[in-house]
Amino acid sequence: MIITQGRKAVQIFGGSNCVSEFDYALAIDIGNSRVVSAIARVSRGERAEIVLCSLGTSQHSTSSGVFADAHRSLFFGDDAERLGAQQPERMVREFLQSVGADAPVMVGGHAVAAEELYARMCAWIVDSVTAQEGAPPAQIAITHPPSWVGHRQSRLLTALTRVGIGSAILVAEPIASARRYEIEHPLKSGQLLAVYDLGGTRFDAWC
Repeated sequence: MIITQGRKAVQIFGGSNCVSEFDYALAIDIGNSRVVSAIARVSRGERAEIVLCSLGTSQHSTSSGVFADAHRSLFFGDDAERLGAQQPERMVREFLQSVGADAPVMVGGHAVAAEELYARMCAWIVDSVTAQEGAPPAQIAITHPPSWVGHRQSRLLTALTRVGIGSAILVAEPIASARRYEIEHPLKSGQLLAVYDLGGTRFDAWC
């Protein structure tokens, strides 16, 4: 599920209604263990082509761990894993559950709000994809756990604004998955759709 979540999230843009000719939209899904992103590009008025982004040596996903060096610089993905193997005390993982919490996350001896780590990772993905594509995305969608409501979303949006992507669309993970499914398999009135997420550290189900 987590491998394709970024691909599913990008469907919320509704194709050419929101993305102009040859522009592309970017979707980001950050899990407790892995992060996935995908782009949807509309060309010649056809249906959007959806492609997973390469964020490192893997063609499908990369680590969602974060490494902080002695100068408080943050590293993500393969770089974080490489540096963390040498200095594991400067590596932090599974910080998503702390997003919106009052207590900060300790990274390499420094206190950082979890939503700040999340936003900085999103910004790193946007920068990486922009460099690969030669232009920034026309729109950005970010999936999140359905429990992130109220103050959690507010704090996350504030953090995203600080890194320059405050205009991103936030979408709950099961809603992104359900919309992706409905595009290929339209539901009839009265039908029920169940969604489950078998991640690296937890299992969730919704209907």
